Amino acid sequence: MSDEEVPEGGHPRFLFVGGPGRSGTTLMGRTLGMHSRVSYLEETFLLYRYRQIHDVTRLLYTEAWPDAQADKDALLRPGQVRQQRGAAKARKGEVNRATHRTARKWLENMIEKLELPRGVSLDKSPRDVAHYWWGVENLPRSRYLVMVRDPRAVVASRLEQEERRKKIGYVPGARPSAKVIERTEFWAKQWVDYLAIAEEAQRSEPERVIFVRYRDLILEPARIATETQRFLRLEPEDEVSGYIESGGYRD
Repeated sequence: MSDEEVPEGGHPRFLFVGGPGRSGTTLMGRTLGMHSRVSYLEETFLLYRYRQIHDVTRLLYTEAWPDAQADKDALLRPGQVRQQRGAAKARKGEVNRATHRTARKWLENMIEKLELPRGVSLDKSPRDVAHYWWGVENLPRSRYLVMVRDPRAVVASRLEQEERRKKIGYVPGARPSAKVIERTEFWAKQWVDYLAIAEEAQRSEPERVIFVRYRDLILEPARIATETQRFLRLEPEDEVSGYIESGGYRD
């Protein structure tokens, strides 16, 4: 059985945790990472990198097997047109198979390099949510968890973070600079765009994409821990919900 095939009742091979920055992705990832069957990875951008390898490989194979669809179809008899298109379709199938084989080999090598045990590999890369729709279509044995937080709280948290890093000259209570306004608008748009992409992925594969509210994770950690572990087809463990309850939480 290949690594991408899902046995009856088996857990997924990958869980990607993403969402707008400062939405609780780190807390969610570390919480589930307490499970004995979960390997926690922080911002490896595995899904994005896998997609890049996949797309570049497809381009190379397409160049190797160029589409034979002739521009001169109009000059061919109907039977010749069908023959040309049949050959092009066969070549397209070969390109798809070769692309998946090469990209899958890269993924297997990456798993070996990261020394990931058999179980669920959890990759917490917030920005990878932009690729969830692609992952749903191309990684059968994967699931996706999207963190959702009030956009006002997200922007406020990002501003506080930038203040600590002294990146944009944010001063609480002072008139915001043009750069602060620009970044605030960017974060707000990013919030809308990321959630729109995640909702599209959920419409495509509703059983493989789940949304978790940051507020619920903080106020009801036991319930969220149980629901997310079941989403992964894992037996619930007390250590998971206990991570927040024992002080693992930090905004």
